[in-house]
Amino acid sequence: MRYGPIIGAGAMFSLACSWAALVMAPQVQLGALAPEVLPNSTEVYPASRPGLAAQGTEVYRSLGCVQCHTRAVRQDTLRFGARLNEVGNAASTFNLAPPGSKQAEPVNLDLLLALARVRTDLAIAPIAVPLTMASDTNAVAKFKQFTNDVALLKRNDNKLGISRPASGPSVIELAAKRPALVLEQVDVDTAERAVKLLTDAGAKAELTFYNFGPDLDRGWGARRSVARDFVNDS
Repeated sequence: MRYGPIIGAGAMFSLACSWAALVMAPQVQLGALAPEVLPNSTEVYPASRPGLAAQGTEVYRSLGCVQCHTRAVRQDTLRFGARLNEVGNAASTFNLAPPGSKQAEPVNLDLLLALARVRTDLAIAPIAVPLTMASDTNAVAKFKQFTNDVALLKRNDNKLGISRPASGPSVIELAAKRPALVLEQVDVDTAERAVKLLTDAGAKAELTFYNFGPDLDRGWGARRSVARDFVNDS
């Protein structure tokens, strides 16, 4: 142990150099940087993340993900979709299968309306109360409300100039699939709105993603990320 103190001092010096290079140097280089105005534009880069993106950043930090993972720049080429997994909401779900058929044909009336709002290319029509439920006052009220909602939806379609088909593929056919791809290859706002409408109707739905693969192939950036991209982050 004759050279113990020298070895210890050398180790401490090596750690200090590593800390200076990996922590102190980036702080000196980037610590005082501020967002800059893009040339020939009023936009500031990098801009603070708005809305859900800002909330996601806080969740990302709070769970410790940032300790091991970096985030890549995402471009508009990344596409999204909405997938329906379960009908859900037993209060508005009725079996339309004929009596004695020993089959299940569950239909969520709230879900049908939500699908009609998401997919204006699908037909929707009022549904008659099944004979087996004619004496069920709750079911009769639900089907009557559904009929009124369909009529209101069609009036709104006319005001907006939406031409919904009278026959052909319908929301009932789409709701019967498990799982059902409600939307494909759309922007994130459209997909999130669809998922919200479906979940509000009591169904189970999720956001889907397209263009997966290596980060650059996903459309998450035309280049690799650099520290300057995250100057607004703590």
